[in-house]
Order: sequence, then C-alpha cells, then structure tokens
Amino acid sequence: MSSKKAFTLLCFLVAAVLILSLFVGIELGILLVFSGFLAVSTAEALRRTNVISNESKRLNLKVVHIVAGVLLGFLSLEEEKIGLGVVFTSLIIYIAYLYFSDNVTKEETPYISLFEELGLGQKTASNVILGLVSIALTYLLFENPISSTSILAFALGDGIGGLFGRLYGKTRLPYNKNKTVEGTALELITLTILFLIATKSPFKSLLVAILLTSYETLPLPISDNLFYSLIAGILQLLIFQ
Repeated sequence: MSSKKAFTLLCFLVAAVLILSLFVGIELGILLVFSGFLAVSTAEALRRTNVISNESKRLNLKVVHIVAGVLLGFLSLEEEKIGLGVVFTSLIIYIAYLYFSDNVTKEETPYISLFEELGLGQKTASNVILGLVSIALTYLLFENPISSTSILAFALGDGIGGLFGRLYGKTRLPYNKNKTVEGTALELITLTILFLIATKSPFKSLLVAILLTSYETLPLPISDNLFYSLIAGILQLLIFQ
C-alpha cells in the first residue's frame, strides 16, 4: 500500500471514529468503525476475485441496500443513538468518497473501485444521499420501535421487492413502467410480515403494508428513497398508536 493510500485510509477511519463517538462513545465508536472496515475489506477482496461483477451494479446496490438497512435496523433496536451515529458517519464518509473520486485515481484512494462496482458510484449518488438523509430524519422524528421498524421496512420492503423485481419481474405496472407486479407483490408480503411481527395486529399490518407499497409504486419526480422510511414512520404512528 502506498503512503498516500495509507494516509487517506487513516483519515477515513479517524473521521468515522470521531463522528460516531459523539453518538455512542469512543469505545463503541471504534468497535463499529473497525467492524465496518472489516466488512468493506472483505467486500474489496471479493471484488478482486470478480465475485462482484461489474455487469450487475444495480443488483449489487440492492443487496447493499438490504444488508446495510437490516444491520442498521437491528443495531438501533435497543439504542437509537447507535443508528443515528452510523447514518451520520456513513453520510460524511460517502460525501468524502465522492470528493476523492473526482480528485484522485482509483489506485490512490481505497475502495473507490469497490464503491463503483457495488453501484454506489456518482450515477446513484443522489439516491444514496437521499436514503441516508431520510433514515437520519426518521431517527430524529420517531422513537423506537417505530424508527427501527421503519428502517427495516425500507431495507426489506423496498430492497427485497426491488431485487426480486429486477431478477424475476415480467409484468410492468401500467402506471409505472419501472416497477413490476412481481416485485410489488413480494414487497407487500414482506412488509405485512414485518409489521405483523412488530405489532401482532394482522389487519393494521396489512393496511400499513398496502399504503406503503402503494406509495413506493408511484411514478414520482424524485427518488422514493427520500420519503420511504418517513412515510413508514408516519403510517405506524397514525394506525398502530
């Protein structure tokens, strides 16, 4: 590893630890950052062996969406500050990544090529940032378990439905050609099960799932990532409380 690359990596890690420690304390901050670093390093190793293919960036992005969202949701079930800290840290690091990707080569800065091949490159920057902002607002506006359940809904409902639709979807929705009947149906089922586990209320769970899935299928001029978890929180607050 070159000295420039090592220094850049160190800056990433120190900045992440400092930001996260404001929310969860220095010891847990260090643990979470280096756990994340280990996960990214593993993904980078997989990329080098071509397990992560360049041809499936959009699918890779959905997988990252699901895995990261589920981990975040479960991490914050006991303590919202952990989730909020991780989100703010991720947002700062991602913005730093976008800066570095414009100013240095992939060889000089760690993980730029990994970010690109996972579908997290500049073409999807607005969606990634909007998703992180939405999650941060969800933590700020709602208390547990609503906030964590909303994040899990964003990860599992939107993520699994989107991934299944891309892989197996055949029938396009008449009012939104970017969505499929198959993906939408699985999203509805996934959300219903999630809310049923969280609330033990079958009818209300189905109602919230239908409304949230309906929102996600709308042909909006802006990415639904910005409002998904927020709407999930509002619906839970109105229907379950």
